[in-house]
Amino acid sequence: MAKKKQPEKKLVKLKAPSSMAVKYQIMELATGSPMICCAAALGVCWSDVKAPRVRWKTGHAAEYGAQVLDFLLSRGMGIDAVSEAGSRACGLITESLPSAEEEESALGN
Repeated sequence: MAKKKQPEKKLVKLKAPSSMAVKYQIMELATGSPMICCAAALGVCWSDVKAPRVRWKTGHAAEYGAQVLDFLLSRGMGIDAVSEAGSRACGLITESLPSAEEEESALGN
């Protein structure tokens, strides 16, 4: 008996945001609210045309992440998928942040 072929997972297209303030606000959530951090990162990095559209308010990263999480769950995206894609988005954000050496250099130290 032939095994039924599993459907391929569609990868979400991600791109790190250009705003350093947004990047830092989202990454500050990583230790206290990792799932909200993943959802917020996913929301700002999602470059698909079907990306969730939730209004970003500076200084309200946790509220934004919660809104994105609700949006995704209400449209059938599972919590594991949010976590997986959000972790990739967090990785993109982290990689796009300046290193300690780059920060020191920018400050003239």
